[in-house]
Amino acid sequence: PPASGVFDGPLLQVMQVRVLESGGAIIQYDETVSPEAVTELVGFLNDSVALAGPVALAPAGRDLPGPIVATAWTWKLTCDVVDLERLETFVSERSQDAPGVD
Repeated sequence: PPASGVFDGPLLQVMQVRVLESGGAIIQYDETVSPEAVTELVGFLNDSVALAGPVALAPAGRDLPGPIVATAWTWKLTCDVVDLERLETFVSERSQDAPGVD
Protein backbone atom coordinates (compact mmCIF):
# COMPACT_ATOMS: atom_id res chain seq x y z
CA PRO A 1 0.00 0.00 0.00
CA PRO A 2 1.09 3.60 -0.53
CA ALA A 3 2.71 5.46 2.35
CA SER A 4 0.49 7.79 4.33
CA GLY A 5 0.61 9.64 7.60
CA VAL A 6 3.29 11.78 9.21
CA PHE A 7 6.96 11.05 8.52
CA ASP A 8 10.00 12.31 10.44
CA GLY A 9 12.25 12.28 7.40
CA PRO A 10 12.01 12.82 3.67
CA LEU A 11 10.18 10.23 1.58
CA LEU A 12 12.15 8.21 -0.93
CA GLN A 13 11.21 9.02 -4.53
CA VAL A 14 9.78 5.53 -5.07
CA MET A 15 7.46 6.07 -2.09
CA GLN A 16 6.43 9.47 -3.45
CA VAL A 17 5.51 8.02 -6.84
CA ARG A 18 3.48 5.25 -5.19
CA VAL A 19 1.47 7.77 -3.14
CA LEU A 20 0.82 10.01 -6.14
CA GLU A 21 -0.13 7.29 -8.63
CA SER A 22 -2.59 5.81 -6.12
CA GLY A 23 -4.51 9.09 -5.94
CA GLY A 24 -2.84 10.40 -2.83
CA ALA A 25 -1.00 13.59 -2.07
CA ILE A 26 2.24 14.57 -0.43
CA ILE A 27 2.65 17.67 1.68
CA GLN A 28 6.28 18.63 2.19
CA TYR A 29 7.81 21.51 4.11
CA ASP A 30 11.27 23.01 4.31
CA GLU A 31 13.44 24.06 7.25
CA THR A 32 11.95 27.58 7.33
CA VAL A 33 8.55 26.28 8.50
CA SER A 34 8.10 26.79 12.24
CA PRO A 35 7.46 23.88 14.61
CA GLU A 36 4.02 25.40 15.31
CA ALA A 37 3.16 25.32 11.60
CA VAL A 38 4.30 21.69 11.37
CA THR A 39 2.06 20.88 14.35
CA GLU A 40 -0.83 22.54 12.50
CA LEU A 41 -0.15 20.40 9.42
CA VAL A 42 0.00 17.24 11.55
CA GLY A 43 -3.35 18.18 13.10
CA PHE A 44 -4.79 18.72 9.64
CA LEU A 45 -3.71 15.23 8.60
CA ASN A 46 -5.02 13.63 11.77
CA ASP A 47 -8.37 15.48 11.66
CA SER A 48 -9.09 15.14 7.94
CA VAL A 49 -10.80 11.77 7.76
CA ALA A 50 -12.61 12.82 4.59
CA LEU A 51 -9.45 13.09 2.48
CA ALA A 52 -9.86 11.34 -0.87
CA GLY A 53 -6.75 9.17 -0.74
CA PRO A 54 -3.57 8.58 1.19
CA VAL A 55 -1.76 11.71 2.29
CA ALA A 56 1.85 11.81 3.44
CA LEU A 57 3.36 14.71 5.39
CA ALA A 58 7.14 14.89 5.45
CA PRO A 59 10.02 17.33 5.62
CA ALA A 60 11.56 18.03 2.23
CA GLY A 61 14.53 16.00 1.17
CA ARG A 62 15.58 18.60 -1.37
CA ASP A 63 14.93 22.20 -2.29
CA LEU A 64 11.28 23.18 -2.62
CA PRO A 65 9.86 26.08 -4.65
CA GLY A 66 8.25 27.38 -1.44
CA PRO A 67 8.09 26.66 2.29
CA ILE A 68 5.12 24.28 1.95
CA VAL A 69 4.40 22.28 -1.19
CA ALA A 70 1.51 19.90 -1.78
CA THR A 71 1.85 17.52 -4.70
CA ALA A 72 -0.73 15.31 -6.42
CA TRP A 73 -0.43 13.51 -9.77
CA THR A 74 0.85 16.19 -12.22
CA TRP A 75 -0.21 19.02 -9.87
CA LYS A 76 1.62 21.19 -7.36
CA LEU A 77 0.43 23.79 -4.85
CA THR A 78 2.99 26.08 -3.23
CA CYS A 79 2.15 27.93 0.00
CA ASP A 80 4.16 30.52 1.90
CA VAL A 81 2.18 29.80 5.08
CA VAL A 82 -0.11 27.03 6.31
CA ASP A 83 -3.45 27.42 4.51
CA LEU A 84 -5.55 24.46 5.57
CA GLU A 85 -8.52 25.37 3.38
CA ARG A 86 -6.40 25.51 0.21
CA LEU A 87 -4.58 22.30 1.15
CA GLU A 88 -7.81 20.41 1.79
CA THR A 89 -9.33 21.62 -1.49
CA PHE A 90 -6.17 20.71 -3.40
CA VAL A 91 -5.93 17.22 -1.89
CA SER A 92 -9.60 16.42 -2.45
CA GLU A 93 -9.81 17.77 -6.01
CA ARG A 94 -6.47 16.77 -7.50
CA SER A 95 -6.31 13.17 -6.34
CA GLN A 96 -8.90 12.18 -8.97
CA ASP A 97 -6.35 12.79 -11.74
CA ALA A 98 -4.08 9.88 -10.77
CA PRO A 99 -3.76 6.81 -13.00
CA GLY A 100 -4.10 4.31 -10.14
CA VAL A 101 -1.78 1.48 -9.21
CA ASP A 102 -1.40 -1.84 -10.98
